[in-house]
Amino acid sequence: PMIASGACVAAEDTGGRVLYHGTDLASAQGLASGEPLDAAAAAVRSGGAEPGFYLATNEGDAEYFGALKSGLAGSLGVIRYTFSRSALDSLLGSNSVLEDIPVAGAKVSFEGQQLFVPLSDFELFNRLRALGEITP
Repeated sequence: PMIASGACVAAEDTGGRVLYHGTDLASAQGLASGEPLDAAAAAVRSGGAEPGFYLATNEGDAEYFGALKSGLAGSLGVIRYTFSRSALDSLLGSNSVLEDIPVAGAKVSFEGQQLFVPLSDFELFNRLRALGEITP
């Protein structure tokens, strides 16, 4: 798995938040190297969920969803993102939502919550990332 190094406690002590995105390895590598969120790609990859970008507060939850995306034969990638307090506040003040992860037929119980970034907030997410307010 691709997990950026750094101390979760340190990010939270400064008012930031660490969140995880699980996906297939190729997508994780692209996102980690700076590819912006892409609405067309998200719509194709939604798998029946509302199109957007999903991040989990718990690494294990992100691994579960990454395994769904990568399939049995695929390689899993998990990206650890650090959000500044202002970046998270900006997204939550727009259309993004921090909420419980819907069970929706999953045979596991989730440990954390999810940040759902809808397509309408992709431009804001990408801008915050370019400013260094969101870092993988």
